[in-house]
Amino acid sequence: MKRPAARALCSIAWMTTLWITHAPASSADAAIKSWIESPGHCHNLMNDAFTDMGMAHAEDSDSRFTHYWVQTLGAPR
Repeated sequence: MKRPAARALCSIAWMTTLWITHAPASSADAAIKSWIESPGHCHNLMNDAFTDMGMAHAEDSDSRFTHYWVQTLGAPR
């Protein structure tokens, strides 16, 4: 059985969503700094069409990158 899309699990009807990922950073500050220093990522972060944001971190010492970061931006309908 496939897991439903993450936004389908949410009770808000989303107009738009965007996921930004980052692997090498070992802290939230470093991940955010990297996104802000990237023109494309910074543009998305500063886009006022997005009104909601969530951020998550996962760690796996057996993987290529130990730390994985994701930021989800969205705007409800």
